Amino acid sequence: MVWLQEFRSSESFVVATVSTAIFTDLFIYVMIVPIMPTALIDRIGASEKDVQLWVSILLAVYGGSILLGSPFFGYFADHCKQRQLPFVVGLVALTASTGLFALARSFPVLIVARALQGLSAAAVWIVGLSIIADNVPSERVGEAMGYTTVALSWGSLLGPALGGIMYDKVGFHGAFIVPICLLIADVIMRFAMIETKKSTQVDDSFCNETHSSSASEAESATKSFPYLSPDEQTPLLGSSKSEVKNGQIERKASVTVFSLLRSPRLPLALATIVMISIVISSLDATLPLFVIEKFNWSPSGAGLIFTVPAIASFSTIYIAEHASKIGTRILGAAGFMLVAISWFLMQLVQHNTTNDIVLLAVILAVLGASISTVQMIAMTEVSYAVEEHEIEFPGAFGDKLPIAQAYALFNMGLAGGQLLGPVIAGTIRVHAGWSGLMITLGACCGLMSLPLLLFRQRTIERTEYQTEESA
Repeated sequence: MVWLQEFRSSESFVVATVSTAIFTDLFIYVMIVPIMPTALIDRIGASEKDVQLWVSILLAVYGGSILLGSPFFGYFADHCKQRQLPFVVGLVALTASTGLFALARSFPVLIVARALQGLSAAAVWIVGLSIIADNVPSERVGEAMGYTTVALSWGSLLGPALGGIMYDKVGFHGAFIVPICLLIADVIMRFAMIETKKSTQVDDSFCNETHSSSASEAESATKSFPYLSPDEQTPLLGSSKSEVKNGQIERKASVTVFSLLRSPRLPLALATIVMISIVISSLDATLPLFVIEKFNWSPSGAGLIFTVPAIASFSTIYIAEHASKIGTRILGAAGFMLVAISWFLMQLVQHNTTNDIVLLAVILAVLGASISTVQMIAMTEVSYAVEEHEIEFPGAFGDKLPIAQAYALFNMGLAGGQLLGPVIAGTIRVHAGWSGLMITLGACCGLMSLPLLLFRQRTIERTEYQTEESA
């Protein structure tokens, strides 16, 4: 009998393990950001004029390794009997990266450390989210993703704050005490976790269905895909790509993950995460400088302002519990609209007054809740897209769904947005000012809500047509 098997394989422990891994990965990544400029001068011997160049190079190496590592970890995870193996590989990469950062005395070592950190991030996001999709029932995947979103927010918030404080108090090596403690907890949880995958097989009644009418297809899909509302079950791009010959279904679906890109669900999820990643990285790149200039705050005060959206992100857990009832795309569209309104209202913050500071805090709270909600929706939609495709084309992927490869595409979109956001935001602010940046980001987020709404409306229309036809 395996020690504490029931607890170690429980949904709660699996979600806690993945959330801890995401928190640890993000914490260590952003913790090094405020330390790196000083470390480059004191430990590596870089000149002050070259610091910005090397910081940019190290960030680019991190983003590039995520983009390159994502397809590898996606394929690796989908072809392993247990996803825990690549999950642990990511942990090894993170541990090695942290050690190299602490010991680095040359630029090549720093570059290798940043590259390993990017590979770790790819593994954590792809394999971690895939493990949740495997081990949590479909109707509760959204709720589980809510916890990972909160872990992401708090890792991003606490990393630079604690990193800067520890560096000031106990020096460069002392700053790594907290990351080491987190890594120890992460190691224990990742090795203790036991995977108990939910069934990926579709109900036999669906496979044997003759598909004589669209109504019968919807009824069968409801049994196998309970989290979908009736208007989300019908194929969006025409009839099913399968024919019945002698009572057997002849499948014409591709067996690769790229077949998922033929229907709107996965591309829409990828576009969503690219846009929201651009929003987050733009906020990170511009808000600190804005409050320093507008309110004469210190850098520590500029960092603490991010506690407001981080605290607001806890609302995602409650929202995720009701996502399946409301509809994920409705929530996603509403989230983007609130983000757009928040950007537009940010222009009202004009003076160094208490009222303007309070207004900024309220706007950032709405932004934090809305951004976290959209992130959760995008994560959830990737899992739903894979399962929906398997229901429409039973057995198209064989015995194992390509969840990890789908999340690899998701992670590449996330990394792409992180690379584009600061460049876009910085360029617009320089040439069009703060108001121009707010209007541009607000307009983009408002426009992004339209595909989510139109995608839903198109499905309703098709359902009504099919109902009339079958009647």
